[in-house]
Amino acid sequence: MVAREAVVAAINQMVFWSREGGYVAPRYRLAVLAYGETVEDVVGGIRPIDETAAERVFTVRQQTRSDAAAAFAYVERLIQTEINTAPRSPAPLVCHLTDGLLTGDDAAGAVKRLSSLGTSDGPVLVEHVFVSDRILLRPIRDPKQWTGVGPTVELSAAGQRLRALSSTLPESYRHGMLTEGYRIDVGAAMMFPATHPELVRLALVRSASGRSA
Repeated sequence: MVAREAVVAAINQMVFWSREGGYVAPRYRLAVLAYGETVEDVVGGIRPIDETAAERVFTVRQQTRSDAAAAFAYVERLIQTEINTAPRSPAPLVCHLTDGLLTGDDAAGAVKRLSSLGTSDGPVLVEHVFVSDRILLRPIRDPKQWTGVGPTVELSAAGQRLRALSSTLPESYRHGMLTEGYRIDVGAAMMFPATHPELVRLALVRSASGRSA
């Protein structure tokens, strides 16, 4: 439920930013993937936001185990094709909603290859939103005062793996968060806890304001 609500909130915000007059301009392009032991392409590849916006309900079948490496490799192929056909488009953002327990093959290779891709706008960014209270070793008492997951923040072993797979938050994103009253530090990783819906909204909506996904 948290994941679905977060995705819908991000899409709604992208639609809002894409409105020109009485219609939705295809400013953003979006793919939605669900994965377990297999990868499910929910909306059929990377599609204009004006098409995806009309399909509000995403139905995803439940799976038993997850293969994050396969999911990131699938994203890599999608983005490589997109970049080849639209090299001047905004750089993609890959947002991974996860419980933090990455099973299957090591995803580091696929994430590294993803991060090496980009457009004239910049490199591909990889962000993690974790649905777990076992990643951060210290609880967040006030989301507005939270400084993010910097390089010295104590994390569980699973959290350390996620941090190694996360891009550094761009300054343009961070400044946008500061204007909303948050205190994310310079150099924070693109990692946000889904245990605080406010921070999920911040991660997805603020990040979606800057680039295509």
